[in-house]
Amino acid sequence: MDIYAPDSKVMIKGMVIDGIVKSVRITSNMSISYQIGWWNGDSYVVGDFSASEVSGHAEGKSKIGFK
Repeated sequence: MDIYAPDSKVMIKGMVIDGIVKSVRITSNMSISYQIGWWNGDSYVVGDFSASEVSGHAEGKSKIGFK
């Protein structure tokens, strides 16, 4: 399973936003969601997004595994 590591720069699909991954959640059914933060003018905004809503650079991805 490939995920974006915390502190990776990512883009949110459908929005012109570059953000930073603050945290990663992996549920028991193996779905991935991200908490992403970005600056909007003078305000720092944090939002939750599913893996399908996030894209970024390959070097920001890490491979994890479970035994």
